[in-house]
Amino acid sequence: ALALPLSPTSAIVTLDQDSDANATAHFAALSYELDLVASTGGSASGDGNHSHGETVRITSTPETGYSFTNWEVSGTLDFAVSVAPRQYDGLVDAFHIDGKENPPLTLVRGNLYQFTLNDSTANHPFYFSTDSFGGGNSYAGEYLYGITSSKATSGTVSITVDAGTPNTLYYYCGNHSGMGNVINVIDSTGLAADVNASTTTADTNASYVLQANFSLEQHLLTVNAGTGGSVS
Repeated sequence: ALALPLSPTSAIVTLDQDSDANATAHFAALSYELDLVASTGGSASGDGNHSHGETVRITSTPETGYSFTNWEVSGTLDFAVSVAPRQYDGLVDAFHIDGKENPPLTLVRGNLYQFTLNDSTANHPFYFSTDSFGGGNSYAGEYLYGITSSKATSGTVSITVDAGTPNTLYYYCGNHSGMGNVINVIDSTGLAADVNASTTTADTNASYVLQANFSLEQHLLTVNAGTGGSVS
């Protein structure tokens, strides 16, 4: 016999030998968003949505009078959140992040992440948790450090991911279990192959914002006076 409903996130199902049973495992490719921004004095290119593990070439271009300084993980990344039935179980709802059915997320310390809720989330309070068995109306392990508008059903819920953020979090619905998934939190070290090179490569094992920094070029002007006068 096969216990129903199946877990939407567990990779393990238990079957007994009393009867024939069939279970199908469905897989989806992981993809992440790399957003490039630039400080005053230049621009950056190479951002977009990329497959897990892909290495992306990124380039910074200074404006006249400016020079490239370095790459830095810094900025704000937006996720669009909606609620819709699951693809393989239309009787059960799930959060969809940027159109993907309750995907696992990987976030990077140094970024602010904004989860923008649309009209479909009206009965689904969105919150973060440290409890792997959270969701539903218990709000078990609700995480509030660096969070704005926890448990909102509209507007934006944001999280500042920094040194104090745990390595593992979860996003859940406050009224229904099984709608969210895990959030892995990683450091920014090594995401850009060479933070001091104007053109380099970036890893796409997480969703994050990478900023190209520029500085105003400084030039030394030396003036000399000949016999009979002075300059200043």
